[in-house]
This record gives sequence, C-alpha cells and structure tokens, in this order.
Amino acid sequence: MIQNNSFDWRSFLKQYSRDLLVQLAAYKRLEDKNFASVPSEMIKNCWLGYAGATDEDISAVENRLGRTLPLSYKSFLKVTNGWLIFDDLLGGLCPIQEVEYYATKHQDLIDAWNEGVKMSGEAIPVSDEEYFVYGEEQDSAVFREEYLQSSVKIGGDENNGTILLNPEIVFADGEWEAWNLAAWYPGAYRYRSFLEMMIDGYDRICYPD
Repeated sequence: MIQNNSFDWRSFLKQYSRDLLVQLAAYKRLEDKNFASVPSEMIKNCWLGYAGATDEDISAVENRLGRTLPLSYKSFLKVTNGWLIFDDLLGGLCPIQEVEYYATKHQDLIDAWNEGVKMSGEAIPVSDEEYFVYGEEQDSAVFREEYLQSSVKIGGDENNGTILLNPEIVFADGEWEAWNLAAWYPGAYRYRSFLEMMIDGYDRICYPD
C-alpha cells in the first residue's frame, strides 16, 4: 500500500502532465472542446498545475471549515494549488481558496436528493459490509446520501460532476474518503483517500482501456 506521508507528489504530477499531454497530442485531442482551453504555457512546460499553496493558505481554509484536511490532499496542494485536468468530464481541482462545503452552494441539490430518497419509500441503511468496498468491486449505488451535507467540494465541473472529500469517513491514517459524484453514477464512486483517487484518475485518463 502506498504511504501517504512519503508519496512523491511532484514526480507523480510531472509524469501525469507529460503522459496526458503526449496522449492528447498523439490523438489530436487538444482541439476537442474539453481540452481546447489548455494554456499554451502549460503545454510548453508540460505542467498542468500551478504554484503551490502556502501553509497559511491551507490553514485559513481549515479554520473556515473547522476541520483539518487530510494529509495527502494538503501535500498535493503544497506542490500545486489546483489541477487543470483531473478528468475530461469531471474537470479539474480548484485552488484551496475556493474549497468549501458542498452544501454552501448546493443545498438545493442535497434537499432534492433526500426528497427523492423519501419518495422512493423508507430508506434502507447501508451496512458497513456493503459500504466499505472500494475499487472495481464497489457498487456506486451503495451510497450514504446523509454524508453529502458535510462533504467538502474540492473540484469538478458544474455541468457534469463534482469531486468531494467526505469527513464522515476517516481512516486510521487520517485520510478521508474521496468521491466522484456525477450524473452517470447512481450514487458516487468512492476512494479510500484523495491519493487513491488521483492515481486512479491518472490511470483512467492517461491509459484508458
């Protein structure tokens, strides 16, 4: 298992940038609408990130949220404060200054989701045995919608999907669950950490089947 506290984010993200840009160039996808906005400077430098966030930037948002963000996410932010392309549909990761609770701007969606659950009949609790399944074996319909209220939005595309961190599920290493919440999932596709999500995102977009 990859250790979050020793992961080399800079090397990983440089490789991510190179591999994705090479793939896009090879298939002439840089002219596609999802990639046409990649700045020429990023292409020239083979870097899809930005300058890193400072400890003060991160602390300010942690104070605003009233929570300590997970290590893998903070380590990522110190290398790059945001990421241009996580997924060609989900979009990228926002700078730390824009991180906020999902409910801040999307309480209406949370309420609509909960109302839909009520209309479908009595909600059946999801057991831990069902819930704590990750990777290809998981069922994205196995979902605890009550966690949306406290989830933290860290990126995504408003028209397609959202990238969230879930502070209600914290593992022994202090990592929070990470979610891809999108219309094509009946619930959310979940990961055991932000790091796990980024590695899977790299594999999917750089080396699609």
